[in-house]
Amino acid sequence: MKIQYVFRHLDQSEFIKNFAKEHIERLLTRHSRTPNIEGTVKLEMENSPQHPGKDIYKCEIVLKSPHHGRMIVKKRTGNMYEAISEAADKLSISLEKVKGRFKSRRRRNVIDKTKLAMLAMAQ
Repeated sequence: MKIQYVFRHLDQSEFIKNFAKEHIERLLTRHSRTPNIEGTVKLEMENSPQHPGKDIYKCEIVLKSPHHGRMIVKKRTGNMYEAISEAADKLSISLEKVKGRFKSRRRRNVIDKTKLAMLAMAQ
């Protein structure tokens, strides 16, 4: 599991990086069985300090897995910690969907093989 953390238009903070690392790695160890997942967590502030107005923080998580392909999750809020935790929740839902699809595909293959075996035995 190799995850990169990228900060854009934002000072790199160890607290934010550790918070994101904690959430993402805990989630991946709970949901994923494949050890060769590569990912990028992009943390950025959309309004720069030169522009007036409310700052908007964005968390984008991109995961690449040989078995599941590419998953992208994005979340924008007014608080960086909230954006990270909501993106992690969204990623959890996506991982559950992929896991469900994988299980149903496996179940379908087993059922098809048993039907073929039963038809061969009947003949």
